[in-house]
Amino acid sequence: RYEYPVWQFSGGEMVPNFAMILQQLDAEHHVDQTRFFLTPSDDLDGLTPIEALKKGNQYLEKIERKAKQFQRQGAK
Repeated sequence: RYEYPVWQFSGGEMVPNFAMILQQLDAEHHVDQTRFFLTPSDDLDGLTPIEALKKGNQYLEKIERKAKQFQRQGAK
């Protein structure tokens, strides 16, 4: 049996681009992945990455950059 966090779904479907961002995310542990997706960011107008993904593609480039830089020393 698999269990998935409810926040990665919207309207019964996986949030668009979630899987792509998860693959790009520089974090293997589920706690770090959760922290990335649920932590608000000034770069995303105060939204969390998962909230920003739910709004469409307007934040996608910024989220991709943040995912690739996550947990790297000196990353912005």
